[in-house]
Amino acid sequence: MATIEIRYPHNTTQADASARARVLLTQFAKDRSEFVKELVWPEGKDEGRMEGRGFDGKFSVNAKEVRIDIDLNLLTRAFKAKIETRLTDKLAAEFTP
Repeated sequence: MATIEIRYPHNTTQADASARARVLLTQFAKDRSEFVKELVWPEGKDEGRMEGRGFDGKFSVNAKEVRIDIDLNLLTRAFKAKIETRLTDKLAAEFTP
């Protein structure tokens, strides 16, 4: 069971939602390169993963929602609420009409 589980609905096509989610995560990896070691989201796929200092994450998009599952280690769990809020805010900015 992931430490953070986010299911965010979208009202667009799966391909569009996947492309938007990929852009969000790629930008996050660039902005937080001191924390992110690796982002893998193959072109044309609807799922990816990210690894970094203190976390492992899996991301996927289906026809109705964007799914984010992140496992935080003990040290980063203190920041769970902050991380969850920021992710939800970014998803809202991208997927709210």
